[in-house]
Amino acid sequence: MLGMILSLKFAALEDHLYLYVGQIIALSLIHGGPGPHFMSPMMFDMLAKTQNSIVPSIEDIHSADIKEAILKISLASDLDTLQDAVCQASIVLEAAGSSPLVTSFGDKARIIKETVQHFAIDNIILPLQQFRKGLTLGSILRKLEDNPEVFKPLFIKCDYRLTADTLCKYLPITRTPQDGSNRSIVENRIVAYWMDFVLDIEEGDDDISLEDILVFITGSDREPPLGFFPTPCIEFQHDLPTNPLPLANTCGNILKLPVLHRNNEEFKKFMVLGMQCAGGFGMT
Repeated sequence: MLGMILSLKFAALEDHLYLYVGQIIALSLIHGGPGPHFMSPMMFDMLAKTQNSIVPSIEDIHSADIKEAILKISLASDLDTLQDAVCQASIVLEAAGSSPLVTSFGDKARIIKETVQHFAIDNIILPLQQFRKGLTLGSILRKLEDNPEVFKPLFIKCDYRLTADTLCKYLPITRTPQDGSNRSIVENRIVAYWMDFVLDIEEGDDDISLEDILVFITGSDREPPLGFFPTPCIEFQHDLPTNPLPLANTCGNILKLPVLHRNNEEFKKFMVLGMQCAGGFGMT
């Protein structure tokens, strides 16, 4: 299943957890932070009310056991196998309020429709209502309903892969004047190492990813809805000439490259080591 849906937990309802999650997401968006990026397209349509009538599919069911039971019913090819599958799924059908009585093969479509409707739609109405209320903070819900196509990429789960080209566009390099000075010569060498390093990571040569590099610098694995602030940049550790590791200030979105290294392999080794030891956020 592409993305996820809410699941009904009465304890979470009583503790207003769906409300709080909605408020947290709203605050994140208000302050330029990331969206949740977890919803299935159907879940988003329910949230944004983009369709008057939503027809769920078996893939929209969160529970693997329930999904398996309904799949067995859907794969039945004759009345006998249908009755057997329905008998095995009797508890699931009773929970959905669907009659397990099978008198003809035509009952198959009814049973599947009623059961999928219950577990994919009806069962999450109460959590969704509370979640929607949380999103009213800052009028996020109203803006989402007015502009669903703008908000959809922020809410649904989608394939996303950062490229070396995009990462480099996020990270302009602050350099000294190219006047042939010792500093400019060092910077030219380190920039070449950096570009090779990013391309190697894009090709999957190491245990870190381009997203890990961006997290190391900014605390986020993708660009926030309102862009990065402050604008990320790359600087050089001229004031720490013997430090072999990269430094990152995630508050300022600054990556400081080491200037110690004299070859590409050594630079790459310590860049990977520094980012792996950083724990994903802060300064190393």
